[in-house]
Amino acid sequence: MATTSRCVVCLDTEEETSTVIHRLGCPGHHMCTDCLKESFERAMRFEGDYPPTCCGREELSFVQYYPLMDPDFVRRYEAKEEEYSVPQGERRYCSNSECTTFLSPEIHKKDTSRAKCPNCNTITCTECKSEVAVSPNGETNSHHCEYTQEEVGFERAVREHRYQRCPNCDRVVELMEACNHITCVCDQEFCYICGEEWAGLHACPQYGHPEYDAEGYNQDGFHRDTGFDRDGHPAFDARGGGRGEGEEEEEEEIGERENQRFTNAYLEFARLLAQDRFRGGFGFGQDFD
Repeated sequence: MATTSRCVVCLDTEEETSTVIHRLGCPGHHMCTDCLKESFERAMRFEGDYPPTCCGREELSFVQYYPLMDPDFVRRYEAKEEEYSVPQGERRYCSNSECTTFLSPEIHKKDTSRAKCPNCNTITCTECKSEVAVSPNGETNSHHCEYTQEEVGFERAVREHRYQRCPNCDRVVELMEACNHITCVCDQEFCYICGEEWAGLHACPQYGHPEYDAEGYNQDGFHRDTGFDRDGHPAFDARGGGRGEGEEEEEEEIGERENQRFTNAYLEFARLLAQDRFRGGFGFGQDFD
């Protein structure tokens, strides 16, 4: 007897619904047209759900499924893809509160300090993000960036308390405890001390702000300029970063078990979502918008 294809989200089969069931990239997984559309719709509403995936791993290709969408949806999704392609800290939006259209970098490529909204024609300063007043003769050169007392005070507090900005979304993050390896709410990993993208253990201390001795070595024994310890070893080697073959095989086995657990949890989540019983959310850390 032929195997019946079942949507991994709503668990319907073609016999139970009028929609088509599509085969996905994940082995043995399928999704109906309605749930596929909803996956791309959610990706437009919530950046954390972009790009849409199956099992949280296999990316759903919009190019493959866009024939299922109407032209207006395709246009809006492609515009959102362009927005997501720009790092959050570099994005600019129309200063008109009734518009807030994303301003593509192409709009202000020639004049990097001004951006004219293609939707409402408002001119926005790309530096202070406020509206640029246009004189009767059409000139905008009289604009000067101004910041409120609250903004100035906040920036002062950031410097005084040594908070750090995410290199991707520009959120200000306060580390209350734990190590200096930060994972922002935008999923960007970075070092709380130097602010650089996280690339593994390096010269910055694992915990707390650096304290240097007279020779320039921090509390973990690494030099502020060279990044090496007194024996000439970089941070990763000095802390025993190497792994043997047995350790790697053990990690692979653990990874496979975790993947299976994730798949089972995802299927249970999909079942609850289909029944409209899941209304929670996920979050961690503390950030300041």
